[in-house]
Amino acid sequence: MWFSAVPTNLRSGLRASPSATVSTSDSEAQSSAAQLVHPVRAESWRGVVRLGLVHLISGEIPVEKTALAETLRLDAQRLHFAQNDFQQLVVLAACMLLLQQSLAAQQQVGRSMPDVVDVKRRLMGILADPSMRLPDLAAELTRLAGSDSDAQSQSAMEAALNRMLMRSSGAFKALSSGIGNAIQLQLLASPASSQSDAGLQQGVNSALARCGAGALKSEVSQLAERLSQTAALSEAVHSSVYQRLLSDLL
Repeated sequence: MWFSAVPTNLRSGLRASPSATVSTSDSEAQSSAAQLVHPVRAESWRGVVRLGLVHLISGEIPVEKTALAETLRLDAQRLHFAQNDFQQLVVLAACMLLLQQSLAAQQQVGRSMPDVVDVKRRLMGILADPSMRLPDLAAELTRLAGSDSDAQSQSAMEAALNRMLMRSSGAFKALSSGIGNAIQLQLLASPASSQSDAGLQQGVNSALARCGAGALKSEVSQLAERLSQTAALSEAVHSSVYQRLLSDLL
């Protein structure tokens, strides 16, 4: 069970990533089955489908409790995993923001930010544990911040993290929006082109930097790539349905 103070839908998101559940052969089969058409306009039928997928995995309602469109029912498990990963990134970004704030408050004693790669590795290791609870994260953040590992310090860290992870908090909304926007940009332009398109890179960097998740660009891009595979497959199989639906709406 995830910590009680955070919404249930966030609790359900902290599970194993798709890479731990979906076989390599399955992933390769998906990739070879369909290629993502890019770039696309947001108002096109492909754009509407891709933005809808991002909205779905970043939404408050768990995918497994959502009445999915018939065209997405076979993708339910992949979308569930994508939502798990999205929520995990939001929590990871919140942890890193809180760590930065804690270290900034200790500048007078010469504390500096630990190696970002090591911080992400340690925090992701904790987040990947299905039995993980908020006090576990708070204890690790307290250690990383170099604070006294006493009950009072950990309790203060836990309370700060809990406030940051409430859906009504400004930090949570900013992180969810920023990470979601970065994924949307990559899906419309194609995640695979993000490393060679300077304009796209700048847009993704800006979206993440504005919300304080700049250090997670690699992880966000990986999620965008996985979601693009789902989008490509759905578009290839259901293109006529999507085009007809959008035509009816217009």
